[in-house]
Amino acid sequence: MPAEHASNPHGSKRLKTDLACDTCRRRKQRCDGKRPSCAQCELAGFSCSYRPTPTSFETDASVLARLAQAEVRIEVLERELLSPPEAGTGPDVHNSLLLSTDDSRIPDLHTAAGHKILQYWPRLRVKLTLDLELFTFLKAADHEDTFLTGLVLGAEQEFPLVPAIQALENLYENQFELPLSLVDLLKVSPYFSKEHVLKSFYEARQVHQTILNLRECSLESLLVQTIAVRITRTGSAQLAHPTLEIYFKLALESFWKLHSESDKYAIPLTLCFAHILLYFFARPFNALGILQALKPAIDRFDRRRSGDEFLEEQKEVYNRLHYLLESDILTELDGVPSATSLRPSSISRPTPSEVSSTNNSTHEYLIQSQLFLRIILNKVLGSLYTANEAYITPEEAGPVISSLSIKLDTWYQSLPLEMQFSRNISSFNLTSRSMSLRIRELALRYYACHFILHRVVLYRVVYEDMEEAATPRSTRKEFEPWVLETCRSCTENAGLIILAQHAQYKSADDVPYHSWCELQLLVGAYAVLLQVQSVPALAPMFRDLGEIDSLLDAAEMVLRSVPFTSLSTWRTLDALTNVRYNLTLQTPR
Repeated sequence: MPAEHASNPHGSKRLKTDLACDTCRRRKQRCDGKRPSCAQCELAGFSCSYRPTPTSFETDASVLARLAQAEVRIEVLERELLSPPEAGTGPDVHNSLLLSTDDSRIPDLHTAAGHKILQYWPRLRVKLTLDLELFTFLKAADHEDTFLTGLVLGAEQEFPLVPAIQALENLYENQFELPLSLVDLLKVSPYFSKEHVLKSFYEARQVHQTILNLRECSLESLLVQTIAVRITRTGSAQLAHPTLEIYFKLALESFWKLHSESDKYAIPLTLCFAHILLYFFARPFNALGILQALKPAIDRFDRRRSGDEFLEEQKEVYNRLHYLLESDILTELDGVPSATSLRPSSISRPTPSEVSSTNNSTHEYLIQSQLFLRIILNKVLGSLYTANEAYITPEEAGPVISSLSIKLDTWYQSLPLEMQFSRNISSFNLTSRSMSLRIRELALRYYACHFILHRVVLYRVVYEDMEEAATPRSTRKEFEPWVLETCRSCTENAGLIILAQHAQYKSADDVPYHSWCELQLLVGAYAVLLQVQSVPALAPMFRDLGEIDSLLDAAEMVLRSVPFTSLSTWRTLDALTNVRYNLTLQTPR
């Protein structure tokens, strides 16, 4: 074998041993590469100089990527250590968490929606055999859904007065059974106060009126009665009430009147309409439309000058509720967000005695925590899911994942012990029955952040597995430990999203709250687990999940059991089960 091939195992190309000097490069002549001076320069009497030779570490792409990740993490840690504490927070760094609102606006276009996984991920789209356009079927179903379009006839408008009063009183005594954002709205608006809503009912009872004519009720009364009927337990007590949709249909008939009302009246009622559409009827397009039409009114209301502390509280609540609802919807739908700006604030941890009560301190801590997690998720979408990051690699995503994971872990560690929840499936299965609605809401947002944050890396791993399907396993690319850990975190949080929603069905009479946004999060978790299940090579990585089929069955049970009629939910379930069935036919067992 020639000497020039001795160190070249492939023998395809002669190795380059010497570099030309700069003088010969400029003159474009041959150079023997001798140092310190080549023969050509010595013969011609030129000065001879060479470029510095880079070391192997300076040209190694993987080393450079790891160094970049380390530098970003060091910068994050330095900022957190060197930033001065907020005034009045005291020495305990866990008692408050700074809520930064930089880049908190959701991006105009992103690819993180749960139903889009069926379109973008390998092996899933080709298994969908239904005649369904994945990018538009939700909107088409929303337009075709006629559930709320029928008229309320005269016989459906009159009901006994006493059960209506009892339902409203039960609502105000048990607000902890409502979603936190809805409680936030009911607490801040005087039009939803118990005294205002029940005043006309008590007056009617005093004059011995026994029948309530729903058409004579105010708009705010119809909205509150819609919510009250929703939390009424099933059984004989519920038979004395009109159905949920009767109240809401009558409220919708008067919705147009809000356009001629003052902002202080129109804003809380419109926000209530949006909540009901999202939580009770799964109508996201309608909810998004009225939220974006409401934004100018909120801006006008926010500009009002007053020294009234209660008015300032209303401004803050209306802004953050609009931000939360719109961001939640636009996580799953395409659309341009409003120019919503949030005021920087801090999350002050309540004391253990306050956690066990339902006072204002605990309520504010919970709502600010939800807001913090929502801002984190918006930053995830803006950093990893825009068009510019369509082909982002794990190495490029690593610094963002590291930085935001630190923020999420810091927030979790700052939670009072009474509010902490399980972060792995093994412990969740032991404690799921004790999770309250408030903790479940926090947990779902936390799981969503980790699920979507780590999903970009799992996608790349699954995609490369498909690309290398015909390659011998011994020659396939080996992923670094942090990449595999990121994939595990994504799938485990997908399982937790399903279990957290399925655990609400403790008995046959339970009617849990599922906002449309939470159901779409469930759809995304289902699709990812379905994809992982179809890749046998990844099975050893996800043994902690247990039986993936049981998780998929639980997700289907939740989608079938939603307490409302929703054409879009039914079609989504049909698409998921169709893909699952077709994958089952092909995937080896």
